[in-house]
Amino acid sequence: MDLTLQLENQERDLIQACINQERWAQKQLYESYYGLLMGICLRYANHSEDALDILHEGYIKIFKHLAKYKPGTSLSAWMRRIMVNTAIDYYRKESRRRTEDIAQAYQLLSLIHI
Repeated sequence: MDLTLQLENQERDLIQACINQERWAQKQLYESYYGLLMGICLRYANHSEDALDILHEGYIKIFKHLAKYKPGTSLSAWMRRIMVNTAIDYYRKESRRRTEDIAQAYQLLSLIHI
């Protein structure tokens, strides 16, 4: 059997096990791509804690949408795209939160100076 075909079958079986919510498969997928995806998160994050938050949110999205993955395409590229989008969403949400916090601070300051 061709090695490439064998690896594709293993990947397909792993993905199907993840879709079936088998924890061993999710753990294997997580551990296999941790370094690659954490590197992406660290490039987008200000702190390692933020990177871990992004990573965990991204993996939740990956597991939730894994059934939409199209076999024959690069799984790592598909996962990287989800992780980048998760990082962007994370910082959009954070910037909105900071803007709201600043607006609340100005409002409180105006009340104090009355």
